[in-house]
Amino acid sequence: MSWLRPSHGKVYLYATPEHPPHGLENESRTAEIIEGQGLTRERRINYPPSDLGGLMTIKDYVVDPTWVRAHFVAVHWVSEESVWVGPAVSMVTPTRRPTPRSSSGSTRRSSPSRGPRASRWCRPTRARVARRSTRGSPSRSRS
Repeated sequence: MSWLRPSHGKVYLYATPEHPPHGLENESRTAEIIEGQGLTRERRINYPPSDLGGLMTIKDYVVDPTWVRAHFVAVHWVSEESVWVGPAVSMVTPTRRPTPRSSSGSTRRSSPSRGPRASRWCRPTRARVARRSTRGSPSRSRS
């Protein structure tokens, strides 16, 4: 996540599981209003940014794995009475599929013929290879 360092005030980044209300970014708000809309101190990303000549960057932020979506919001904090909310940037968070478990408690893998439905329908196939014609070839003659 990157942003340009402002000439005054600070920029705080927030991560939330819910999208902030639309229109929040249309005008200056107070700190109390944005906190009431879900951009609380608990949602603030406290990773230290890297300064690349005025371009501030935060890398390797880890999203809560229980969230289905993550919404990132940059807030330009001029004062408690003048806070500007930027547009939200959303992403779908990847989820790990649950590990299949046997109902019998056995740790042995099942045979391929009794595997999940996808394995029965997604089988690799061999492509047919066209044979080269041997007619007129001196090295191969048919008797």
